[in-house]
Amino acid sequence: MTVKTLVVQKDPAVREAVAAALGRAGHELSFAGSVREAEQALSGTRCEALVIDLALPGESAVSLVRRLRSAAETRAMAILVVSERSTEDARLLGFEAGVDDYVGVPFSGRELAARMDAIFRRHGEAAPGQALEVRGLRIDPISFSASAGGRTLPLTRSEFRLLHFMMARAGRTLSRAQLLEHLRTNEALVEERSVDAHINRLRRALSASGHEALIQTVTGEGYRFSS
Repeated sequence: MTVKTLVVQKDPAVREAVAAALGRAGHELSFAGSVREAEQALSGTRCEALVIDLALPGESAVSLVRRLRSAAETRAMAILVVSERSTEDARLLGFEAGVDDYVGVPFSGRELAARMDAIFRRHGEAAPGQALEVRGLRIDPISFSASAGGRTLPLTRSEFRLLHFMMARAGRTLSRAQLLEHLRTNEALVEERSVDAHINRLRRALSASGHEALIQTVTGEGYRFSS
């Protein structure tokens, strides 16, 4: 699974170090150098994670974190601070605003990736490559296998990626646009309604084991995987 992550960092060296660490861990990265640029980037695409420096030019990064935590669509985003400001006061300010973790500069790339994975585990989501299981329905992105009730599911690659994406966000309503954006990583779908066809095929594949009801339609909004 690819995790869409926005890195907000003004220091090129730190930005490159973060990119190297999270790129190896399976994150799809985009970048911004200020709060204003970050908000522009977030308005154009949905991200699951944010890596941000507290020492940004212009508006305070803390104010951005508070806004993201107060908005329903970004409340569950994983937020990790990577900053040279690593005093106790700076850390407390970040945690009070709602960040999940705080890493001082310089840092270990392996530790950075591990801390991000830990945030996803605490949120109840899958870190990249993590297998998921709900009520006998299991999906493993490493072996590219899915099973229900102990029987292998004959899923296409698109159906597999769609199911893993939804299971990793169990309980959240995902719009057709969000699902389409995820599927477009490896294929070109021409319209949002194409997602409906993928969902219907996925439900049919799950019906043999009685798991099709886990994928719920949210009228006017999209779809939700319910555990």
